[in-house]
Amino acid sequence: MAARLTDEQIKKIIADYLELESYNAVAKRNDVSPNTVKKVRSGR
Repeated sequence: MAARLTDEQIKKIIADYLELESYNAVAKRNDVSPNTVKKVRSGR
């Protein structure tokens, strides 16, 4: 079972995406998969 992201982690991923505009760069910065970044950005 996968670990859930905290509200703080989600906010940081969103902020990083607004800055970097790259799923891969945000994923590396936050130690998550690019698919996780896509899900956070889409609101899932």
